[in-house]
Amino acid sequence: MTRIDQLSDALGLAALGEARLHQGRPDLAIPPLRTLLERFPEDTAARFNLGLAYHQLNAMEQAAECYLEVLKRKPEDPGSLTNLGAIHQQQGRMEEAMACYRRVLQQKPDAINALCNLGALLLERGALAEAGERLRHVLTLLPDHPEVLCNLGHLLRKQGQPAEAIEHFKKALTVRPDMPQALSSWGVVLLEQGRPEEASVLFRRALTVNPNFYEAHSHLGNACQELGRFEEAIACYQRACAIQPRYHEALANMGVALHKLGRLDEAFTFLSQSLELSPNHSESLINMGVLLQKQGNIEGAITCYRRALHVRPDHPETLSNLGNACQDLKRLDEAVSLYEQALHLKPDYAEAWSNLGNARRLQGRLDLAMACYHKALALKPDYFAAHSNLGVALMELGRFDEALASFQTARRLQPDFADAWFNESLVWLLRGAFKEGWPGYEWRWRMAGFGRHAHDQPQWDGTPLAGQSILLHCEQGFGDSIQFIRYASLVQAAGGRVTVEMPRSLARLFKTAQGIDQWVIQGEPMERCRWQIPLQSLPHVFGTHLDSIPGSVPYLAAEPELVTEWGRRLDGLDGFKVGIAWRGNPGHRNDHNRSMDPRLFARMLEVSGCCFINLQKGAGRDELDLLAVHGPVHDFSDDLTDFAQTAALMAHLDLVLAVDTSIVHLAGGLGFSAWVLLPFSPDWRWLLDRDDTPWYPGLRLWRQPAHGDWETVVVRVAQRLSQRVIEKKMEAGG
Repeated sequence: MTRIDQLSDALGLAALGEARLHQGRPDLAIPPLRTLLERFPEDTAARFNLGLAYHQLNAMEQAAECYLEVLKRKPEDPGSLTNLGAIHQQQGRMEEAMACYRRVLQQKPDAINALCNLGALLLERGALAEAGERLRHVLTLLPDHPEVLCNLGHLLRKQGQPAEAIEHFKKALTVRPDMPQALSSWGVVLLEQGRPEEASVLFRRALTVNPNFYEAHSHLGNACQELGRFEEAIACYQRACAIQPRYHEALANMGVALHKLGRLDEAFTFLSQSLELSPNHSESLINMGVLLQKQGNIEGAITCYRRALHVRPDHPETLSNLGNACQDLKRLDEAVSLYEQALHLKPDYAEAWSNLGNARRLQGRLDLAMACYHKALALKPDYFAAHSNLGVALMELGRFDEALASFQTARRLQPDFADAWFNESLVWLLRGAFKEGWPGYEWRWRMAGFGRHAHDQPQWDGTPLAGQSILLHCEQGFGDSIQFIRYASLVQAAGGRVTVEMPRSLARLFKTAQGIDQWVIQGEPMERCRWQIPLQSLPHVFGTHLDSIPGSVPYLAAEPELVTEWGRRLDGLDGFKVGIAWRGNPGHRNDHNRSMDPRLFARMLEVSGCCFINLQKGAGRDELDLLAVHGPVHDFSDDLTDFAQTAALMAHLDLVLAVDTSIVHLAGGLGFSAWVLLPFSPDWRWLLDRDDTPWYPGLRLWRQPAHGDWETVVVRVAQRLSQRVIEKKMEAGG
């Protein structure tokens, strides 16, 4: 074959390859182009076209090899650089992609494709100023470029200019009336404006044009979520993932929808899959943090929020969420700092103001807390959670009428807001208005963060039992269970065969209670009962009011053998024996008010003639050294392995002196003498304006005269304790 024939044949192969590309058949373009390159390996045009063919077939590695071969011979070839940049961009190598586009633009500032791609990439990375510059440059060359108009709309949306963004989407649609990207992007803006119905119409139009537009499926799911149609939303996300299984945003959104439906394990799975695909996706990290926080994994939530802040350091919502997690761990100073950072970035962020108010309230700064709640409500008058939070602060200040008004406003704005119902019930119960309080008290089960029991039997509503089996189960703190186990005898008297499920630490103690046919430890197998009811729901069923509280005390007893054993151990301890406890459960919602600083509590240990014995277990026990500075404290707490042991020790005490904790309920149920140190706004069961309690006739209540005023309580108790010691000596002498 002559040289002319070879050239002619080469031209034919090149023409055939180009024709196949133009016909949309890259698979048929490859054979002639490869044949041509075997004969003429330095033909850069053929090499570039072969790269295009592979590129169109999504064979990115082979395409990149072709473009790189071209660039070896023509280092600044704009087409190869642009296409190689697109491959880098698709494969997540953003810096390499931008470098390719910039090399093209250095030699050809008006290169449309490089300008478009670089502008879109800069937009994606948040470099909005340069992105706008590049995209607007394209419009000076091609004023009606629909993709660029659409990208400029995205940019304007991110810059907080929704109206201008919509105008750009509309202009793109005048050029290309059924452009799915413009329709979907317009819908996203409407969704952000709180117009999910209108947004969903646009998403559906986009999907009519392109049923495989997986982003639009996901956006439609978001609109359905906003409308409360969570199952429909999940179906949308499933369609998106069926088209693009690695679409991490749809996986994340599916996790959010499942979370809202209470399907937490499934939500965790989808959020985890999203983060496997995109470990630094801030929204997935934030949503995973929220989920972990709800599941009680606060440290895990904090890790997620911090990772999200590493990606987006100035994101106020994440800062506020991190503050909430720190607040859950009682790291209040840190929480306050985070809320203040969020508010510096977003001064009109009502939720952060309310959260800051909660932290200030837990710090005891009710003046600052109230100011925060009022600021939140000035910004967002219908913010029902802030109304409820304000009510809690008012309640702590003893302004109960105002607190009721706040809770009722919250309920009016959000009729199913459980916190407001529950908080309002606490005011009624605290005032002794049990009839008004018990119904709202049942809303506790709907509150976020409130533990759920695992029993699916119908809850007993007072229906005649006539020998049917009924399960009574503990739900909250030990003190609550001790207080309400007295109702077991009433249930048995109503015809029930009573099984009580309890934590192991209460088992031996509760075996001394009346009205129980069977005792079961939590977590152990049991026969299925016909009915179930939490212990704290029994007063509502029995219609308990102040005059009908089951007050037969004692209703619990210490085991004689244990009493004898503790008598031997305590033999030789002289003086007026006082059992002490200064801290309650740190997880209790009112613990910041009811627990006492041990250094202040210790001042009561200076009363002479007393022998103080530690009853504090768990939280607070490590503070014994602070008390010992003021006087010796005998510590047997390692041997107080359950409440039966504590009851037996108490049998040898002259007095129990404690804040509102399970210890005082135990003393009360045993009929022992106890003094209870109460905050200004106490737990509802202690009522108001009295120093006794119908629940436990043997208890005396010592109340703060003003919010936070433990000083006065300590002085009064120390004086009375000193008198009591003298009285005991006189009794002994007589």
